Amino acid sequence: MVRRGFSFKRLATVLAALEEGPTESTQTLINKVNRGRFSFAFFIRVCRAMGISAVEIAPLKVNSSSSSARYEA
Repeated sequence: MVRRGFSFKRLATVLAALEEGPTESTQTLINKVNRGRFSFAFFIRVCRAMGISAVEIAPLKVNSSSSSARYEA
């Protein structure tokens, strides 16, 4: 959000203008983001509101040095 110049208040305003999905208050957005638990649908709505059209996801590296595989970002 910071990199895109969005405050929680601005994000709430833009989300309300999208007319898709529920209206989120500024405080609701603050709570969701700070809690770090929200749906993927919410994530997509926020990306669209901020003008993000693609998200790059790097491949996971598998560390097979132990008996159970471990994944590293």
